[in-house]
Amino acid sequence: MFDRNQGSVARARAEQRRAELELEAGRRTLSREYAALERAIATDAAAVQSTEEDVIPQAERALSLAQDGYNRGAFSYLDVLDAQRALSDARQARVEALRSFHNNEAALDRLTARFGEALPFEEQHQ
Repeated sequence: MFDRNQGSVARARAEQRRAELELEAGRRTLSREYAALERAIATDAAAVQSTEEDVIPQAERALSLAQDGYNRGAFSYLDVLDAQRALSDARQARVEALRSFHNNEAALDRLTARFGEALPFEEQHQ
């Protein structure tokens, strides 16, 4: 009659506290992931912009100069090939930066459920 089930009450409070701590840890993890993705997206965007505005135009100019020099006999064909390879490498770097940018954007969209409302009702609740 005097047993108020104190053991079960204490256990329930401990489980509630554990659940609250796990929830807070999950929120902090998501917050860190969000911040990391935001930084990665900004870095990728800067890399794409730099490659498009600086690196590729410089490589194109270098190739043009190498081809002109080759036509005048000042450079060897190997110089032209090196300039072509540099331009190709710059374009490949742009593609890789764009790939990383879009992959990180997709990861951020998944993390924030940005397009969750676009899913059919059945898919949202499975």
